[in-house]
Amino acid sequence: MTGEDRRVLCIQSHVVHGYVGNKSAVFPLQLLGFDVDNLNTVQFSNHTGYPSWSGQRLTSEELWEAFKGIEINGLEDYTHLLTGYLGNSENLRVVAKILKKLREKNPNLIYVLDPVLGDNGKFYIPEEAVPIYRDELAKQANVITPNQFEAECLTGLKINTLRDVHECLDRLHDLGIEHVVITSCQLSDTPKDTLILYGSQRRGSKVNQFSLQFPQLDGYFTGTGDVLAALILAHLQKESEQAVEESLTVACEKGIATMIDILARTVEEQKKYGITSKPTTATNVRRCELRLIQSKGSIEHPKVRVRATKLGP
Repeated sequence: MTGEDRRVLCIQSHVVHGYVGNKSAVFPLQLLGFDVDNLNTVQFSNHTGYPSWSGQRLTSEELWEAFKGIEINGLEDYTHLLTGYLGNSENLRVVAKILKKLREKNPNLIYVLDPVLGDNGKFYIPEEAVPIYRDELAKQANVITPNQFEAECLTGLKINTLRDVHECLDRLHDLGIEHVVITSCQLSDTPKDTLILYGSQRRGSKVNQFSLQFPQLDGYFTGTGDVLAALILAHLQKESEQAVEESLTVACEKGIATMIDILARTVEEQKKYGITSKPTTATNVRRCELRLIQSKGSIEHPKVRVRATKLGP
């Protein structure tokens, strides 16, 4: 697959100012050689970490209408679908319809599902959407990238130990998902300044599971999961094209390498203004936006410093 052949439909939120949702995902994908069409489930002035925001949420009817225009013009020949924040049960069901249409056009379409449910025990969307994510979207996904809270919601399993991690990865694979990445995790014995990514690639009876430990930086961040999901999509595709056997491992190593650089630049900016906790003014929230554009080189040429560790049974 050449660069011209890599076409992604990216369905998630959008902000006019700042970096979350499609504003976080589209730029890295384009830098890495993907042609991206973004369909925005939300268009806000800025993300909700600011003191105020304004804008619109697409209804399920409007979301479907936007896609129908693409289909009528024969533009739906995508190689990848990436979904992030969808907002509600009705939009999830529309995305399931869109996925069906895309697979009718391209049966080999790769679906990367970032199930944006919430984080740190808090839901971003109505809790009743969880079964729809699990039963209607996850079962159709090739790749899934939940954080720890989202993985727990989808599997009904609390993750405290490495044994729980194995069980969680297996349950997600049992839904039919080939590539599973729990993007950030802390077990009962994980140091407070450390986060762990757990990944698993199941092909037939062959399973490759691994972990990646990386520092948890002190700072205020938004949009990190959106960037990482896009990076994993891009690097997984490229490594698969090169017939790399453990393509998910390499994709995660490169994705985390880029994220470490982006976050380090973001923290440096925050320190410049003495920001040490969650900011309360719009001026300081703005200073906490991801230094995404400034990290162009790190996106294009990630320097891997943290290597994955294989997990046993």
